[in-house]
Amino acid sequence: ERSFSYSQEITINPVIEYSFTMPDSIHYGREFEVKGDSKNLGANKVRWTLEKTGEAVDFNGELANEGGNISISDTGEFTLIATIIDSEGRVFTHKEKITITNTAPTVTLTATPTRTVKNGKFFVDIKATASDPDGDATTLEYEGTTSDNYYPVGTHKIRVRAKDSAGDYSPWVEKSFTIVNSAPTVTLTATPTRTVKSGKFFVDIKATASDPDGDATTLEYEGTTSDNYYAVGTHKVRVRAKDSVGAYSPWVEKSFTIKNSPPTTPVITRTPSGNSVAPGTKVTITAKSTDADNDPITYVWEGRNAETQVYPLGKNTVRVKAVDSTGAESPWAAIVFFVADPNGSGGMMLTGPDSVILENGLEGATITEYTFTVPPVAGHSGSDYGRVRGYNVKTKQWDELDYGTTSNGITFSRTLSAGMYSKLEFYYYTNHNCMYDKSNITYSVSYHFE
Repeated sequence: ERSFSYSQEITINPVIEYSFTMPDSIHYGREFEVKGDSKNLGANKVRWTLEKTGEAVDFNGELANEGGNISISDTGEFTLIATIIDSEGRVFTHKEKITITNTAPTVTLTATPTRTVKNGKFFVDIKATASDPDGDATTLEYEGTTSDNYYPVGTHKIRVRAKDSAGDYSPWVEKSFTIVNSAPTVTLTATPTRTVKSGKFFVDIKATASDPDGDATTLEYEGTTSDNYYAVGTHKVRVRAKDSVGAYSPWVEKSFTIKNSPPTTPVITRTPSGNSVAPGTKVTITAKSTDADNDPITYVWEGRNAETQVYPLGKNTVRVKAVDSTGAESPWAAIVFFVADPNGSGGMMLTGPDSVILENGLEGATITEYTFTVPPVAGHSGSDYGRVRGYNVKTKQWDELDYGTTSNGITFSRTLSAGMYSKLEFYYYTNHNCMYDKSNITYSVSYHFE
C-alpha cells in the first residue's frame, strides 16, 4: 500500500492594532502631545498626515511610531491620521480630531491734545493698548495718524486695531479730537517822560501779551527806537503778539507827542540899579527864567564872570540866555550900563553945547527899556534940554521918545514895546560952558531878543 504525504508551512501575520490620543482642542500654535499605542507593530512604521477640510496641511514638530509633540499654526478643525502599511500591503489607520482655537484681541485708544508745538503743529498724546485673552503677542495697526503725532489746528480722526500672532484682528477703535488755538491779545501804553538823552526824551513803552491757551508769546514792534528815546514831535508805535504756534494778535497802535517849550527870556536884575554905578562898586547881576515843562534851567552869560563882581570903568554890556535840560534855549536878554563918576570919568564927558551918544544896538535884539542921565553941575543954570530918539525897525525912521527942558541936568527913563526900536540916540543941549568937562553922561539899556 502506497502512501503519499505533503506538508507546507504558512505564517499567519497578526493584525496590527494602533491608536493614539491627543487633546480635543488646544490654542493656536501651542504644542500638544500625541501619544501612540500599538500591538503587533513589529518593524512597521507609522506615517502621519494632518488634514483640514479634506486637504493635507502642515504641522510643526515631528511624530514617530510612539507619537511626539507637535503644534498647529492655524485655527479650525483638523484630523490627524496615523497610517501603517505592513509587509503584506495591509493598511491600518487611526484618526483623531482636534480643534485649534484662537480668540481675537481687544484694543483701547485715547487721544489727548497737548500744547507742545513743533512747526506750527500740536503734539497729540495717542495711546493704544491691546489685550489678548490667549496671552498672544499683538501688534497695532493705525490709520489717520502722523509719523510724529503732531497735528495742525482742526478736527482729526484716527483709528487702531490689534492683530495677534494667529493673525486675528480686533475691531477698529476710532477717536476724533480737535486741535484748538486762540490768537493772543496785547495791550500797549506809551508814556512820554522828561528824562533826556542827547536832546531826545525817554518814552516809557509797555506792552503785555495774554494768550487764552497759556502759550508762550513774543512781541513784535514797529516804529520803536532801540532805546525808546524820541525827538520832539508826534510819533506812532505799534505792537502785536505772536504765540508759539505762529498765531498773531491784531496790531495795537499808540500815538504820542513829545512837547518841549524853551525857557522864557530871562529877566535881568542888577543891584545897584540905575544907569551907572560908581567905580569900584560890587555889582550883583542875576537872571530869572521859567520853563513851562518844569525842566531844570541853566544860564549862559556873556560879560559876567560872577554873580557879584566889580565891573570895569565905562560902558558894560551883559547878555544871558536860559537853557533847559533838553538843550532848548531862550532868546538872549541883555543890559547896558556904565561904571562912571557923575562928574568924572567912565561915561561920555559933556564938552560942548551939543552932546550926542548913539547906542547902536545888538544884532537880533530890540530895546525894551532905557535910562538916560546927564548929571547936574553945581552952579550951573541955563536954557538946557534933553532928547531921546529911537530907530523904528518897522518904519525905518527915527522917532522921538523923550524930550524935556531943564536948567541943570536931566534924566529920562522909559519902557518900550519889544520888536520896535533897535537903536537909541541920546542928546543934551546946554548954552553955558560951566558944564563942560564936568558932567559925565551915562545911560542904561535893556534888550529883548526874538
